[in-house]
Amino acid sequence: MAKPGAPIFQKIYLEDILAEIPYNHSQSHLFKYISMKVDLERTPIMVDSKQMKQVLYNLVRNSCEAMDGEGIIHIYSKQNQNYYQLYIKDTGSGIQAGIEDSIFNPFSTSKETGTGLGLTIVQRIIENHNGRIEV
Repeated sequence: MAKPGAPIFQKIYLEDILAEIPYNHSQSHLFKYISMKVDLERTPIMVDSKQMKQVLYNLVRNSCEAMDGEGIIHIYSKQNQNYYQLYIKDTGSGIQAGIEDSIFNPFSTSKETGTGLGLTIVQRIIENHNGRIEV
């Protein structure tokens, strides 16, 4: 489960993938009072669109849960030489002190109903795309 398949790369725009994520009021109670501020550079990148959709969904969902369904998520990007950098910030309380180093470990969770695999999967997908994720 935490070992995604090899990515099938194709040229895409992240904002197109982000538009497919159901973060509106009618599709999820998690997003009921969430405002999304998206400021992505329109730059084509080579990624597996299904896997990147999973990454973005997991990260946006984590932000919503961290804010108890109310707040602002800001997603923006920067082009730095040959790197496309994606940033996701939210108005939640932040990651609990002392667990920053373990949040990508399998089964590491602070949620009552979480499996602790979401960020592990995200990290592996990003690494399979020759990228890295940081807190």
